[in-house]
Amino acid sequence: MANPREATLEELLIDPVILKVMASDGVRADDIRQLTRLVNFRMLLRRDASRAVRAVGTPSDSFQRLSA
Repeated sequence: MANPREATLEELLIDPVILKVMASDGVRADDIRQLTRLVNFRMLLRRDASRAVRAVGTPSDSFQRLSA
């Protein structure tokens, strides 16, 4: 059996069935695109914040080092 691939977001957003469901819900393709950009941006911020905490430590870690 061939290795099936998942549809891309753009492929989904031009599918006639999905377009009908979205229209019945009052959702536009651009709404979905904007939402995915926002989620991606927030995920990147969290990833970067997590990396910074691992590299530097939390504020309470810094305070404990100073007060020791």
